[in-house]
Amino acid sequence: MSKPLSLKTDPDLYFLTEAAELISDQVGHDKGHREQLAREMRKAIHEGLLHVYNFRDGELLKKVEVTTPLCVRPAGVNTWLKTTNWGFTWNIQAPASTESNASTAEQRQNEKQQPPDWITKAKEMAWQIIKRQKAIDVYPSQIDIADEIARKFRADGVFGSSCKPLSGEYIKRWALKGISSEQGKQLSTTTARGKRGNF
Repeated sequence: MSKPLSLKTDPDLYFLTEAAELISDQVGHDKGHREQLAREMRKAIHEGLLHVYNFRDGELLKKVEVTTPLCVRPAGVNTWLKTTNWGFTWNIQAPASTESNASTAEQRQNEKQQPPDWITKAKEMAWQIIKRQKAIDVYPSQIDIADEIARKFRADGVFGSSCKPLSGEYIKRWALKGISSEQGKQLSTTTARGKRGNF
C-alpha cells in the first residue's frame, strides 16, 4: 500500500500563500495586485470555487477550517483563473506521475533558486551604473539606479514574465536587494575630509 502524498512528497501541492506569490511573481504584480489576487483566491475557496487540500496527506478538504494551512494544486488554480477577469493562468508544469515525485520536487526547488533572466541582467547593470557614477563621485540611490535600468529595459525590449514593461520600483524590490552605492559614498567622503585636512 502506497503512502499518502503530502506537501513534502507531492510537487503538485502548494500552500495557498506560496501559490499566490508565485503567480504574482510570474505576471509581475505590484503590491496592490498581489494582495488583490490573494484575497480573491481566499474568497474563491470559501465560496467553493477553488479546491483546497490537506498539507499532511494531500487529500481534498470538504470543509475549510480557518486554522488549517490550506494547499492548492496548479490545475485547480488555473480552472478557477479561467473563470475570472485576470486574463492569465499559472504557467507551471505538473508532474507526469507520482513515481517521479522526488526528482520533480528537486527540480522545482532548483527552478525556484534560479532568478529570472531580467533579474540577473538588472544586477549586472546596477553594478555597472554604480561603477560609472562612482568614477565621477556620484552615488545614486537604489530607485535612481532602478529607474535607469527600467528605461534601458524598455529601450531594449526586455520585459517581465507578464510581457509588460518593468517599473523602476519593481526592479528595485526584486533585483537590487543588497546593492547600494552608499558604502562607496561613505569611503569617498572620509577620504575627501582627510585630503581637505592636509591643506
